[in-house]
Amino acid sequence: MSERRSAPFTLRVRNLHVVPIHHYDFEFAHCVRRAILANRPAAVAVELPPALREAYFKAVRRFPRLSVVSYENATGETMLLPVEPTDPFSEAVRTSLEASIPAYFVDLQLEHYPRVYDPMPDPYVVYRMGLEGYWNTFGQHHASSVDTLALDRSRELHMAGELLGLMESVGDREVLFVCGMAHARNIVNFVESRRGDIMKHADTRGISVFNPNPESVREIASEMPFLIAVYERQRGGPGPEETWENAVEPEEPPPPEDVPRLEALSERDLMASLEALLGMNPKKGPGEVVLTPELMRALSKKLGALRDPRLTFSLFGNAGGMPPTLQGAPGAPADHHRIFKFRTCNERRPELKEFYASCAARRREEDGMMDRQRVAIRMLEKAAVFHHENTGETVQRWQLRTLVRYARSYARLTGNLIPDFFQWLVATRGVSDDNYAYEVYDLGSFYPWQKDEDDVKTIEIHADEIWLGERRITFRRRFPRFRERMVKAPVRQRRNETKPGDWVKEFNQGTICSYPPEDVVIENYGLYLKKKALLVLSEERARTEPFATSLLDGIDMRETIRNWPEGKRIYVRETQKVSGGAGSVVLIFDEDSDDDRYPWKMTWHGEHEQESDMAFYSTPMGGKIVGPGIARCEYGGLMLTYPPGRLMDVWSDPFYAECQTKAEVLLTAGLEYSKEKHVIYVASKPPRTWFKGIAGKLGRKIVYLPIGQLSPVSIKKIRVFHVLSGHHLREIARDYVW
Repeated sequence: MSERRSAPFTLRVRNLHVVPIHHYDFEFAHCVRRAILANRPAAVAVELPPALREAYFKAVRRFPRLSVVSYENATGETMLLPVEPTDPFSEAVRTSLEASIPAYFVDLQLEHYPRVYDPMPDPYVVYRMGLEGYWNTFGQHHASSVDTLALDRSRELHMAGELLGLMESVGDREVLFVCGMAHARNIVNFVESRRGDIMKHADTRGISVFNPNPESVREIASEMPFLIAVYERQRGGPGPEETWENAVEPEEPPPPEDVPRLEALSERDLMASLEALLGMNPKKGPGEVVLTPELMRALSKKLGALRDPRLTFSLFGNAGGMPPTLQGAPGAPADHHRIFKFRTCNERRPELKEFYASCAARRREEDGMMDRQRVAIRMLEKAAVFHHENTGETVQRWQLRTLVRYARSYARLTGNLIPDFFQWLVATRGVSDDNYAYEVYDLGSFYPWQKDEDDVKTIEIHADEIWLGERRITFRRRFPRFRERMVKAPVRQRRNETKPGDWVKEFNQGTICSYPPEDVVIENYGLYLKKKALLVLSEERARTEPFATSLLDGIDMRETIRNWPEGKRIYVRETQKVSGGAGSVVLIFDEDSDDDRYPWKMTWHGEHEQESDMAFYSTPMGGKIVGPGIARCEYGGLMLTYPPGRLMDVWSDPFYAECQTKAEVLLTAGLEYSKEKHVIYVASKPPRTWFKGIAGKLGRKIVYLPIGQLSPVSIKKIRVFHVLSGHHLREIARDYVW
């Protein structure tokens, strides 16, 4: 019978219970805790040298914070021993302290012990088959392995001697011993035959307990920090309440009391203030002022620069070229809380508190053990949510399914049942991109309880690379610059705001412009769509016929092979030229029929002869302020037309009143402003048949391309764009654009 429905599995020798374990896996830590609580022994012994007892106890009492025990062996070599809640030895000491059971360290301290890697079954076997099943699986392999090292035999004889003395001291009561699986069988045999040899320990100096800083935990943790956090949440509770509180951002100071409120200003007061501001005659009333076109544009710019979203000045149209977002449209950056900020796990602590609790609650009823596989998948799903919040990109369900299959196959190639952290990262980067892989890394390697200030000295571990076990991984992240790599590196740092809201104030000058490298990308993609559409038309008009007197435009291999068994004839192909070129390009990512996801509607003119005019609708400009006067937006749809300088504001043109959606407005504008016969329309579904009549009246033809036929990588690349509050920001925008 499996241990899940009976007493926890141990190797029994008289009054000694031996729990065979594998280091730093939470499944074995769980089994150790169950065995101690079920047997309630008189003493607990662990496979650690007694010289480390005091320091190790101090580190265990610091849980849930992780520690590193440092010491020097007889040869002067510095050794580091991570102390984690998921280590079976740590769990044995911790549970014995909670149950008031004395704990003993019985291992032999040697002058030098070589680094040995014993091949072990996947720890997931413990969840599926129990510790007894794992022990039997290990025993089948270990019985045919190489002989035990001479140093191991000395250690095993010493531990057997210590255990025999401990068993005799407790009388009829029981002793529980936790040791590595490779030593358990020999120690049991020695104890059973009463063979033991107490030897002299080698010198151990400079024993200290250190507190690794939060970033170092990402590198030194033996188990995935996310699994450690979930295990600790399940076992020990949430910990100190301040752990789950984010730092409070300083609020902007309230305005001076002598500044009049907006509600207290009358229309006459407002106009008088604007007249004085613009140098107009303050003695004349508002109705007597002659507003020239120049004054109208200046006044529109000043009114558009006001940040209060309650002010809407449609009186002067959009003469100043101001985006509707800054004129009170949805998404206007009215305060610094609308500024977009890249959020890491360190800034999501309240959310993670509940998430860890939900992961810890999903455990097996028989013994309360967590399923490593299910917890890892929950981590991937949560990282996908964070990825969407930080980038706006969605990891689809089919991508998650592919990711799991990819990682599972990778694990099988290495002889494991379940992917480890490294394999999950490789899979996420292969199925999605480096940005999602970083979110998985950030969540998987984040440990919430660690902090810099503590009762012991904090240490920081530097590395040029991130090492996971014996393997290395690096990222080529494209955002944000200051977190481009997983460890500190000599790269240019992104500047932070000196005061919340400073980045928004850059937009108050009343001008906006695009980022030229993105203009080049979108123009090139428009040219590509034109060529592709004409090629599609040409393919539709092509004809194939049996070879007679001319090869025409070449042999049609497909038709030739298809019809070869019937008549063994060669077929040739003739491609007919398409009359008329391609003009406007309309690209619809999302029709947004409800007008809630992409509310900002804008018309832009090309700055030179190599740029097209553009009309588009997108996410609000105030939704993501990523730099000083730099906003990140996402297209819902756009229209390109060439040559530049001709496009009027299509969003206020009454000619388009019959259009039902924003996508139809762009298509109608594309038909009207196109200089060529063919208008390219890319969307998930073709336009209404009504547009065929409109196109015919204008002498145009709509060429529809399903967006699903285009590369998703290219679509994702061109869909995001940035808005700058002035041309002077183009020099520094590369530090903030991602």
